[in-house]
Amino acid sequence: VTYEVVGTGLTLTADQVSASEPARAAVIGRLDGSSLESDTMWVSVVPVATIAARRGTNLVTAGLDGTRLMELPHDLEAGDYGPEWHPDGQSLLAVLGTFVGPSSLYRVELDGATEHVIGPYASGDDYLSVPGKIMGFSYSPDGQWVYLSGGNCNFNAILYRLPVGNPQALERLSPTGMDECFELVNHWPSLSPDGARLAFENQTGNKHGYSVRVMTIATREVTEVIAGGQRPRWSPAGDLIAYWADDQIWVVRPDGAGA
Repeated sequence: VTYEVVGTGLTLTADQVSASEPARAAVIGRLDGSSLESDTMWVSVVPVATIAARRGTNLVTAGLDGTRLMELPHDLEAGDYGPEWHPDGQSLLAVLGTFVGPSSLYRVELDGATEHVIGPYASGDDYLSVPGKIMGFSYSPDGQWVYLSGGNCNFNAILYRLPVGNPQALERLSPTGMDECFELVNHWPSLSPDGARLAFENQTGNKHGYSVRVMTIATREVTEVIAGGQRPRWSPAGDLIAYWADDQIWVVRPDGAGA
């Protein structure tokens, strides 16, 4: 039997299919010296990788196959929203705190060492604070910026960004001029690979009306891409945005086509 991989991104070696990045291709099998027609199957491959997650109040990492489970030995308690990998894969962003105090955003090394990035309220440590609870965050693809969401009035959530090298240069991204306590609810920012656009989850009407929207960073212009979507995330190639809706994962092009 001989096999042929038709597509890009996959390698066939000794009847084993492998990939250096997520890929999908057709594998055609033929029985040598036979008049039987060839047979085709589609193969999707995800390379060996490590995921990070919150397990109770602890941060853990594990292989995609569930092996190599490791608990990071940090002292503070991990909260909601995160963790998120740094693009170099050597550290995490996570919200950490205590049961009785506010939680802040930290950079967490894989050995458990932590570095404060920014807090949710003013502190005595000369840190500039996000106005309100931190609710969703991510790195830019180059690791130079942190994009996050914070809210300080009822249900609201406002988008901000800060340069990693100077967290005090916090910059607001969400528009002004509306009822910010109930109508400005922007969660889960995800920057495009070229750094020009920001996808995020929008809610209006006090927890009703989810949608995925895209902001052009230079102009702050916002466009709705898909109604009903949540938790958007840009693809590494920048040609698609993944999102969650109706208990499934979907993809859509940045212009709203192909949903």
